[in-house]
Amino acid sequence: MKVLIIARTYIDPNTGLHEQLDILSKYKNIDLHLLVPSKYERTLKTFSINRKTFANKNYTAHLTNLIFLKKESALFFFSPLLKYLLNINPDVIHVEEEPYSLFSFQLMTLTKIFLPKTKIITFSWENIYYKKRPFPLSFFENFSLNAADYALPGNQDALNILRKKGFKKPMKIVPRYGINLNYFKKTPIKKLKSKLKLKGKIIGFIGRLVVDKGIDTLMKAASLLDQEYTLVIIGRGPEKKNLIKYAKKLGILDNIRFIDTVEYSSIPQYMSTFDAFVLPSRSMPKWKEQFGHVIIEAMACEIPVIGSDSGEIPHVIAKAGLVFKENDYTELHDKLKTSFKPNIKKSLIKKGLKRVKDFSQEKTMQQFYETYKEVLKK
Repeated sequence: MKVLIIARTYIDPNTGLHEQLDILSKYKNIDLHLLVPSKYERTLKTFSINRKTFANKNYTAHLTNLIFLKKESALFFFSPLLKYLLNINPDVIHVEEEPYSLFSFQLMTLTKIFLPKTKIITFSWENIYYKKRPFPLSFFENFSLNAADYALPGNQDALNILRKKGFKKPMKIVPRYGINLNYFKKTPIKKLKSKLKLKGKIIGFIGRLVVDKGIDTLMKAASLLDQEYTLVIIGRGPEKKNLIKYAKKLGILDNIRFIDTVEYSSIPQYMSTFDAFVLPSRSMPKWKEQFGHVIIEAMACEIPVIGSDSGEIPHVIAKAGLVFKENDYTELHDKLKTSFKPNIKKSLIKKGLKRVKDFSQEKTMQQFYETYKEVLKK
């Protein structure tokens, strides 16, 4: 079967998505193709790739242009698109863009007109229900959901919302970012602890420094600890100055290590210094945590995880970590103290290692492959 996967996110080789395609391309009877833009400009970073990125791959990559009618919006499309669709002539198209995007409408329309026998699998992370989106996004979404043959939402809320919007075709949850368990594992580096001057219990956070991530809640919870600790905050974002001011107000700035960037290849090393990893996200009017991939990365590195009850976090953690009510710094403080207990820590590490196997790249690609075979039988 000939399968075409399409998404902007494959432009970044550091996400592990290329590794997943390597796994998928080795399945029997699959001719795998990828359509991805050669350049993608975002607020914090501009991504670009060329054909050398995909040298010696078992799948074929096709580079196209990404054009925005309005920057950082759903009003984008790929050009050219029809040329690639006709040249590849896939049996299955797996589009990993939201159904309400202009691109999704573009793809669905061209496929239905020129490749009516091709099966289409759609996708969604969207975990906040909008009864009606503004036009034309509402039109794009309705058209795309009617045209799709199958859906692979990335979380439980997204699945429930698609059902609420009337999607009656087959559907199952498959978080599209699997984890490389050969790469993410305990990797202790003694020199790193010394270099960062880490003392006491090490509490870690990795992510964007924005209000949504609830880092202030974590700082307040840490400030209540009656033992020596270091809070390691890795990431960049507009909230950094405010977080530094808040740390000074709490009198804990000396306990915090702000690290702007860490190479993706070094994340397991930094994680391995942590005694606990915390994702304290808070739900916002137009956003709540859609998955929290860094949670499973920490589990794989044998770090006890603690997360808020925002969005998908409780579903990802399940019984393999601790969950607190978002914004509740006193409960988070209690969870931190609990996670430090040797017997609890040992239990959480064991449960985390078992849990993370459900999110391996191999498991994710197996679900993709089985879905492709299933949709072709319809």
